[in-house]
Amino acid sequence: MNTRFIAEHGNRRLALGAIRTWRDQGQFAELRTILKGVKTEVQSHWQRADMAAANKELSDTGRKARKADSARDTAQAIGRMAQQLAQIKRAAQARTAEVAKLPRISDPVQAVVMVAVAERMRTMPASELSARLLAGVDPDLETAALALPQVLTGISDGLRNATLKARLQRENPEAMSELADLDDAVSSVEYGLQEAWREVSGDLPAETGLEEQTAVFGGDVQAAQTVLMRVNDRTIERLIERENDPDAHKIRPELAAE
Repeated sequence: MNTRFIAEHGNRRLALGAIRTWRDQGQFAELRTILKGVKTEVQSHWQRADMAAANKELSDTGRKARKADSARDTAQAIGRMAQQLAQIKRAAQARTAEVAKLPRISDPVQAVVMVAVAERMRTMPASELSARLLAGVDPDLETAALALPQVLTGISDGLRNATLKARLQRENPEAMSELADLDDAVSSVEYGLQEAWREVSGDLPAETGLEEQTAVFGGDVQAAQTVLMRVNDRTIERLIERENDPDAHKIRPELAAE
């Protein structure tokens, strides 16, 4: 089943991605529902904006206000759907780790050995390290890459994830096939959310700041990072930390006394 999602209204058309898999149960059904919702929200925004533009009883300011209100509502909906996607991604990551049976460091002696392996990893040429991890020819390297914090091994998120997927492909190819399909479907939904955000965010009021935009993601850093692609990740984290902190906007007593 190859399901394409395209928002259309009048002469407007926006491709939102496609889910290319025959699987249609569980998380795959949820992902299709999200993209269908994105399509509906974008089309509804276009329709409301056109109705406002055609309303002769409204002033120019009133038409702009109606369009901005519609954009805010749509942005809120996109934020909620991005949070749903983030939950699916976290569940998929947990499932991958479970199926791959991530290695664990179970005793102090092994821990010492793994720390030494991590030191060796940091000095290896990147191409050699990548090749050996993906081929699975060195169990100690693989264990260190998957069981130790990345601050010790120095490997990137991308290489760690690739190592995990390569391990899974060797040990459980059937499960890997399903997870690969899920990863592809998730990427399509990410693309759809990003396209929808680009389309709608341009209709938000000019004074809408990054803090207000970030707030629509309900404090979910991963959801915000998925959609706000052009914004520095640390900036998003900082804004959401402040949003989640009930005392973030209060003046501390020692400052108030100055």
